[in-house]
Amino acid sequence: SWTDQAGNGYTATAPGNAPDLLTNQLNFNPVLDFTSASSEYLQIANGIMGSSTYNDVWTYTVHKADAIQTNTIFYENMAAGERINVLLPWSASNIYFDYANGGGGRLNGAWGGSINSYNMWTLGSSTSTSTPTGSRKAISRDGFVILSNNNNDGGTGNNQPFLIGGGYATGLGTSNPFDGKLAEMIIYTGVPSELEQEKIQSYLGVKYGITKNSADIAGTVGQDERNYFASDGSIIWDYVANTAYHNRVTGIGRDDASELDQQQSLSISAGAILTLNKAMAFGSNL
Repeated sequence: SWTDQAGNGYTATAPGNAPDLLTNQLNFNPVLDFTSASSEYLQIANGIMGSSTYNDVWTYTVHKADAIQTNTIFYENMAAGERINVLLPWSASNIYFDYANGGGGRLNGAWGGSINSYNMWTLGSSTSTSTPTGSRKAISRDGFVILSNNNNDGGTGNNQPFLIGGGYATGLGTSNPFDGKLAEMIIYTGVPSELEQEKIQSYLGVKYGITKNSADIAGTVGQDERNYFASDGSIIWDYVANTAYHNRVTGIGRDDASELDQQQSLSISAGAILTLNKAMAFGSNL
């Protein structure tokens, strides 16, 4: 099983072939290894949307694909033939993020990633433009917005299984299975503020050795999205002060509110040679 760390009891189990747990894989953290040939997947039997209606959903994943194919990261059927799903990457190197999908709930386009390379993905949908990007729907790779639109759609759950690693579009976990490695997945039925989003992306970046590629949003004068933030909003790495060294940013440290305890770290970027270990430090590998 894969235990829900948010305390909501949404623990995923394996009704069929299960992915493998690989330890010490991504910046000294474990990952789940899904093999599509074996149709490996997990499910939360009664889903995560319940029967409630949500206008907002914001998701974060850290994963890599081992092949360009019809990869389902997660999928849940909703009421009125609608759904929530992430297909990444799909065939032809596209990404699809569906939420509701009844009145324009889809956002899709070129994914811009590479197989066998981990990325941090942020995928959001709202009926409001009061979002971190100023658009109703957006997809970011490593913190940088690559796709957005203002399609407007909410959705209602139907107590259907939430499937991890398969499911599109039949609702069966063995349909369009994922082939790759999944480290972490976070889903909110709400919209984070700009600062809240940067806290989440900073947490994921430090934990998994991924350098944020965020752009500063001129309208958010309270913070520079290119910085790294702790859970209390304090800056732990200042982009302006280190502009010349914004390469393979690597951090170690402890943040109790985020349950982060990263005692050693190595950037996953190609060419990284510096490993930090056992000290409260923050650095950049040239």
